[in-house]
Amino acid sequence: MPWGNNVTAGNGTVGSGQGDGSLALGLIDDVVTITTRSQVTGIQSMGIFMGDQDGLVVSANNQLSLLGGKMVIDSTVPATNLVADTELEIDGTLKISSGGEACDASRKGAIQYLAASDTFQICSTAGSWTTLGGGAATPIAFSATRSTASSGADPRKIDFTAEDFDTANAFDLATNDRFTPTVAGKYTISLSVQGSGFSRLLK
Repeated sequence: MPWGNNVTAGNGTVGSGQGDGSLALGLIDDVVTITTRSQVTGIQSMGIFMGDQDGLVVSANNQLSLLGGKMVIDSTVPATNLVADTELEIDGTLKISSGGEACDASRKGAIQYLAASDTFQICSTAGSWTTLGGGAATPIAFSATRSTASSGADPRKIDFTAEDFDTANAFDLATNDRFTPTVAGKYTISLSVQGSGFSRLLK
């Protein structure tokens, strides 16, 4: 459905399958010379065209595009922030998370938040998410114990039976007694063992 000036939803042909469920909004002054109308040909998409957007085509599906202008989001009533100083200005709190996207060349500069490790990451190099400074609000730490004697053939693995705490759910007590850090860095591991009659060195 087209609204405003010099825009088209679809390709102008009924039943073509282009622009189905889509909206094109043309905020274009009458004094602007448009030779080819801007289009939204993507399915279930919306294009807002401001100014001289001659011949632009929004072909992506399920996408909202604001072209030629800036955006202000102000939820206060009445709103007080009426001028955008940047491309997107939010007078309030912005909450983000992670959609599981890969860090590739098309997403360089993207930011995501990982709730599991309570960290922000930035896609600064294609192929690798980098943790930003600040780290987790709660230090990543665990304490595991075994209250009974451990016996068996050498070499011997100590199977822990209980956790005192595990701030990031990084220690797997149920499967393999393994600590898998969720944030890259250096960690200090300490171990206390009591016993008697050792015939071999503890490694």
